Amino acid sequence: MEYIGNKRGQCIEIKISWHIDDVLWRAKDQGIKITRKEASQVLVNMLRKHDANMGISWETIDFWIDEIKGGL
Repeated sequence: MEYIGNKRGQCIEIKISWHIDDVLWRAKDQGIKITRKEASQVLVNMLRKHDANMGISWETIDFWIDEIKGGL
């Protein structure tokens, strides 16, 4: 997460990012084997199908891992 402020100390922007290692860790934590290519596709799907009203959470990552792995 990144906080960007101006010279007056006001918050003008925030950035929250997800990394391929987050996807790989989550899959491993759930006992699912996933390749780096599959993890990359999870990130692409999250970006393409992003709903700003819902945001992105661990549940979002879980959903896309499941989709990539064929609905385990």
